Amino acid sequence: MNSRKSWLLGVIVFVLLFNVSATQGQAVTFKELPQVKESDQWIVSLNVATNDSRIQKPNPKLFDTYELKVENKLGDMGAVMVRAYRDEPDTDVRYGLAIMDERQTKGLLTLGGAATYSAMSVTKKAKQIEVDVLWTTGVEGDRPYKETFIFKQ
Repeated sequence: MNSRKSWLLGVIVFVLLFNVSATQGQAVTFKELPQVKESDQWIVSLNVATNDSRIQKPNPKLFDTYELKVENKLGDMGAVMVRAYRDEPDTDVRYGLAIMDERQTKGLLTLGGAATYSAMSVTKKAKQIEVDVLWTTGVEGDRPYKETFIFKQ
């Protein structure tokens, strides 16, 4: 179990260090929600944020708040993690928005399962949101997989 966690931590560090690209365009403010991206393995969507009184609301003049939802279309998984980032103006650095670890993504381990991050605050200066889904199939000696979904306005 510790080797799996070490492997996942290594994948995260790799993604953080090497997943950079320049972007151009207007700020991210989705007028139509949900925004949905789909692949053979996953459905990733940005939705209207859940109204949760336990969560402090950011300043709506500076931030937009979204719900991030990921659904499993592939089948049984060994481990799944989800990370969301936004671009940082005038740099190739990505700023972390949401982290869903193995505990929060248990629902993604089976076909049709889902995981939700209910309130992801994104500065209005951002031009895009990137969502990385990292997973293993659970087979001994399994290699890691990663898929990136990019939302732009």
